[in-house]
Amino acid sequence: MQCICHSVENSHFNLILSEELKISLTIEKIVNESQCVSIELKPDESIEHALETNEILSSFEQKMGIYHLWIDQEYCSDHFDHKMLCIYVGKGYVKKRVKDHLSKKFSEDKEIDETIYVSFFECENRIAKYLEQLFLDIYKLHLNEAENRGDRYLHTMWDEGRVTHGTELHAQAEALARKYPDVFNLPE
Repeated sequence: MQCICHSVENSHFNLILSEELKISLTIEKIVNESQCVSIELKPDESIEHALETNEILSSFEQKMGIYHLWIDQEYCSDHFDHKMLCIYVGKGYVKKRVKDHLSKKFSEDKEIDETIYVSFFECENRIAKYLEQLFLDIYKLHLNEAENRGDRYLHTMWDEGRVTHGTELHAQAEALARKYPDVFNLPE
């Protein structure tokens, strides 16, 4: 069996980006070096002390930029990395937009019980608009309908730490300590 890590190829996006913008930006910076969190669509009821979606997204409060919704598609046991599939790209104030998507695109009546991963790249609105359209022109994204002319699938590889903990672990630990002080704050 061949390792899947080398099947991720996004150079076409980077080529267009470098030709059209005068800023140094790559797809890897946007999707792999950006902030990210995971959200359980159907949380495990047996977990007694957990954060709600609003609390998980709190570090994105009033932040503008481009965001992606991902699912974990495949695991590379050679490198302990996860092949992620992007299912949606959007722009705007990320916390509000993601909450809206979760309630509309992943409502209770849908039989989706996966974890959704959110990556967020902070940038000005006009850059976010450009980036969103470039993603839509190149990639076919399952939940994007309007203006989605792309014919490629957007994949990336994330390491185990990014998938398991995201980038907002410290902020989420503080939120848990505030929410459940008797459980998460050690006595002095």
